[in-house]
Amino acid sequence: MDAQAQQTLTQGEAIRLCFRFKPQDIPGIPGARSITVANAFMQLNFERKFDWDKDYVYTPAGIDDVKDGTRRKLYMFLDVNKHANPTFQTLLCYQVAKGSPMMFEETKFNGVRNYSDMFPWGGRGTKAA
Repeated sequence: MDAQAQQTLTQGEAIRLCFRFKPQDIPGIPGARSITVANAFMQLNFERKFDWDKDYVYTPAGIDDVKDGTRRKLYMFLDVNKHANPTFQTLLCYQVAKGSPMMFEETKFNGVRNYSDMFPWGGRGTKAA
C-alpha cells in the first residue's frame, strides 16, 4: 500500500472499503474468507483485527463455492467504524493479491459507488453513536 492511501485511513473515520479477489486465493476456511481478508487488511492498516462491534463486512454470495478451474472474482465491502457518522463515508477500493501476507493494491472500480449504495452503511439497523 502506498503512503497516500495510509494517510487516508484514520482510526475514527467512517470508511467503506471494497475488495476484489479470487476466492481460491484466500487461505483458510472457505466460509470465513471475507473475515480473513478483513483481518489481514485491518491488522496492516489499523493494527487491530476486524471487530463485529466496530465494523461490518458484506460477504459476497458464493464465497465458499469454488469450483475446480473457475477463476471468478468476487467483491466484498468492509465498513470500518460503523458507529461513526454514516452520512458520508470514504470509499476506497483494493485488489487483493495472493500471498503471505496478502497484498492490497489500491485501485478504482467503475460504478463502485452505485454498487456500494445498495448496501446499508454498517449493516441493517446500525445507528450512529
